[in-house]
Amino acid sequence: MSKKGKHHALWQFLEASGVLNNGTPEEIQGVRRQYRKVYMREYKSQLRKVKPEFMVQLSKHNGDYGKVLTAAKRHKMSVTAFLRLATIAYIERKYLIPNNVLVGKLAALLESCLNDIRVITEIRSRVSLFTIEEKYSVIEERITRMETEIRNLFDFPSMLEVAVSEAARTDAALRERLLTIINNAARKNPDSQTT
Repeated sequence: MSKKGKHHALWQFLEASGVLNNGTPEEIQGVRRQYRKVYMREYKSQLRKVKPEFMVQLSKHNGDYGKVLTAAKRHKMSVTAFLRLATIAYIERKYLIPNNVLVGKLAALLESCLNDIRVITEIRSRVSLFTIEEKYSVIEERITRMETEIRNLFDFPSMLEVAVSEAARTDAALRERLLTIINNAARKNPDSQTT
């Protein structure tokens, strides 16, 4: 493939400048840099028509940057990607999920509450001693308890130790891997004490 075929616009620019016929290598490089600058300006102009850019400044002094950085890390994203997703989620009134494990626990809580309500309505319907108001009262208590559990789940997430303990209790393979890691660490540093 000829040079003109591969970078036709560049060669046209170089020929129009006249530098190809009587320019030094340094002059040719200077014109190439000038072409690149013009090309990038036009490319970014076209890109902004399709994907507009916004500049956001966050202050480190009042803690805005730290909050956004922490949230982006928690979501395992870059700050830019996090700001984009968080903005869209806010506009669409959607919740940006910080942790799939928490969502799984929330789903389990909701399912548990639904099962409790089903049990309450089935048992209470067989026993005629309970009035509809009493059934509603018991269901309301269960929903209130679930709201508290959900609030605690999101406001006070479990410590790493608790999360690891729960996961190890239910996953035998994970438990074995953790024991191996702990034993290897103890062998490498016998002076450290484990609890």
